[in-house]
Amino acid sequence: MANPFTTVQKWWRKTFSAPKTDEITILYQAWRNRFLWQRLRLWLWLALICLLSFTLRDIYGLFFPFQEFKNLPGLLQPRSLVINFAMLLNILICFALHKTQFGRHRPDLLFLGSSWSIGLASQLFATLRGFALPDHIGWSLLFLSQAILMPVCWTLHLLSQAAVLIYYFGVNTILGLKTPIPEHPEIYNVTFILYIFWFCTICDMGVYLYDRLQRSEFFARQELESAYQKLKVAEAKYRTIFENAVEGIFQSTPDGRYITANPALARIYGYSLAEEVTANFTDIEHQLYVDPSRRAEFVRLMEKYGRVSEFESQIYRRDGSIVWISEKAYAVRDEQGKLLYYEGLIEDITQRKQTEEELRVFFHAVSHDLRNPVLGTLMVLKNLLNQGVGVG
Repeated sequence: MANPFTTVQKWWRKTFSAPKTDEITILYQAWRNRFLWQRLRLWLWLALICLLSFTLRDIYGLFFPFQEFKNLPGLLQPRSLVINFAMLLNILICFALHKTQFGRHRPDLLFLGSSWSIGLASQLFATLRGFALPDHIGWSLLFLSQAILMPVCWTLHLLSQAAVLIYYFGVNTILGLKTPIPEHPEIYNVTFILYIFWFCTICDMGVYLYDRLQRSEFFARQELESAYQKLKVAEAKYRTIFENAVEGIFQSTPDGRYITANPALARIYGYSLAEEVTANFTDIEHQLYVDPSRRAEFVRLMEKYGRVSEFESQIYRRDGSIVWISEKAYAVRDEQGKLLYYEGLIEDITQRKQTEEELRVFFHAVSHDLRNPVLGTLMVLKNLLNQGVGVG
């Protein structure tokens, strides 16, 4: 039976393990800092507008009291506007820091500072006034807006929440403070604790999952980019070989069209550009081969063996002249075995054929010249022999 501690340890390592590639890790952290810095500005604007709306509400309430405020404890009614002004001042300070080098290089600290300046403002005010203030609405808006607009680095969100909650439950317990609500003066309200716990857990879980997804996608993009760069290098090497090869390189379809040709093949066929080969040849059997049956033989060998080697044929060049070529090719098929095209090399062997023909003629002549003196000598000997027999 597996040790529970070992199981938890494996799960922890799997869940929170750092990526193996240090270079990609550094790149991701840099991207995450930029993302956090950009989103932090958006969040500050949203927080500013949100606080302004509540501040306008409080100002309006000074002249035209809201019915909903009648049930608020007397300690809170005149102080809400002061708290909002304090938080607005904190937001403006964060805006100023956001534009500095410090804000760009340490958006994580600015995140915590802006979060605590808002989350703890009401708590500090309440402590100075001698009571505990469970700010359900303020905390919910704070934690939820951060999780939605800045869903990276879940540990920052956890620290942001922990500082506020530790202050509320810890400091108020040490000081023995109670809430100003007569019906629920205790700070350890079970329903409130469960609400805050699950609210923060859901926010942090959402941030963690999004951050993990972004990290995985970032690594995948980096690996894809790396593979793409390697592919470009390999393609450049292949293109260099393809363009500068002495032999002709081709791809042709089973129905007799060229789909790829290199400059060497174009020169063999008498064309200036490789594109002219693919454009002009639509029926290799009749346009290329002097003996059209050679194409059928080529296809037959391909179907039987899957490849051909030293397949020699006479072909027509663009100007109508005839040359010899030697083909070395193989059949390319898909995963289901369906024939896609033929791919191979073509070499101009005209000079070799001419040399072979010249050697053949030369050997024939030499053989003929050597044979004639021998025949003459034999005829003379035969005549002399006949004459000798006749005299006798």
